[in-house]
Amino acid sequence: MKRRDFLKHAAIGGALGSLAGRVNPGGLVYPAYESSAAGGTKLVFVSDLHLNADADVSWINSHLPDLADFFSSIRNRTDVSELVILGDLVDDWVIPTDRTPSAFEAILDADQNAEVVQALQAVCDTSIHVTYVTGNHDLLSFQQDNTATLNAFFPEMTVVSNEPGLGAYARDRVLYAEHGHRYDLFNSPDTWSHPGSHLPLGYFIARSVATQSARDGRIYTLPDTQRSWMSAVLNAPDLARSAEGLSALDSASDERIREILRELEGPENRAPARRPAKRRVYPSDRWDDGFIDDDLIVLIFRSIALWAGEGPWSRFAMADEDGFARDPRVRDVAQWYDEIFSQWPDRQNIVSADMAFWNDVDYMGSAADLLFAMPERIKPYYDFTPRIVLFGHTHKPVLQFHGVADTIYANTGTWIDNKPMTWVEVEVPAEDAVDERKYTVSLWYRGDNKARYSASIDAPAA
Repeated sequence: MKRRDFLKHAAIGGALGSLAGRVNPGGLVYPAYESSAAGGTKLVFVSDLHLNADADVSWINSHLPDLADFFSSIRNRTDVSELVILGDLVDDWVIPTDRTPSAFEAILDADQNAEVVQALQAVCDTSIHVTYVTGNHDLLSFQQDNTATLNAFFPEMTVVSNEPGLGAYARDRVLYAEHGHRYDLFNSPDTWSHPGSHLPLGYFIARSVATQSARDGRIYTLPDTQRSWMSAVLNAPDLARSAEGLSALDSASDERIREILRELEGPENRAPARRPAKRRVYPSDRWDDGFIDDDLIVLIFRSIALWAGEGPWSRFAMADEDGFARDPRVRDVAQWYDEIFSQWPDRQNIVSADMAFWNDVDYMGSAADLLFAMPERIKPYYDFTPRIVLFGHTHKPVLQFHGVADTIYANTGTWIDNKPMTWVEVEVPAEDAVDERKYTVSLWYRGDNKARYSASIDAPAA
């Protein structure tokens, strides 16, 4: 499927998905709710909440009361017109490999999440509009049963989730926001590697990490763990040191890492000649001379799986989740997804394959810069050239103001444990504003009595 067909497929999926409930029928981008019903001019963006049905592996436990309190504070504000949840509201990825995936209903009905769910329901019951844009850990929210669950728990919330697992939000042809996984090699929806499904390689990496969390009785989170293992595979210690919070390197010595890599690359990991090789031997291709190639991607996945105690024949329990009719082995997953790097340009190339790889460990500012520049090759996929871009996904709060270009990139950060609890607010001009219209973007940290960083731009009246 070529990239134009990919986006067309996503738009059609959104139209079909709208039959299931309050789903945006307009394709990838939901035009912002234009209303002053709440009497406010502020939009609040929050993401990466990661509510999980299994507390023993959940990335958010101690911060749940803080999140519930945050939603309650939003409900009582008179200056807020809209709350936008920018992905990963629920998390059906973080589950050990021997457990079956959790249904959205089980996640939202879990006892530990009750206070947060009730607080969000209370916001939905006010004149503050609530919009939810899908992320990667909840990209299956477009499926009819999952959409129905979201509608049942939050009847007044607008769900922006279109097949194959994308959505975006726009305001005034100035602001553009989405979770950000579309630009990520490991986490962008994947309808090619395993036909009939949408889950990418990052899903299986997340489950391996959850397996190690359950085994150690200690929570490992995917961005930090994957970043550390990338650094180990790439022999980039500075990258490992930049990862905040828990990481694979915290519990694996340098010698063990080298041992794992030797096991993966050595002859002892190959099957006898009379049987198919466990690790695919790739022919030479145009990527072999580059720093990143398909072999590297498979090596990162298998390194993390082996760290979690999973050999080539270990299975992932799927219970028919997302078209996986059988429980795949580590070996199967490695073979299915073994060309996601080299095939990226023919599938969903808005960003380059190299940028998609680094977006998994970086701040994604490069993807925002691409949208600000809006080269001709990507114009067919966007309705306008934004001046403000918001992402989530990386768990790293960011606010960058480009004075020369008069643009702002911000990342909402996350609410998971062992991270600062952050969100972004955007003050938009009143609907009757004329001439130049001022937009102010602020990055907030839980516990502060004012925004830690702010920046403003002026835009012509629409």
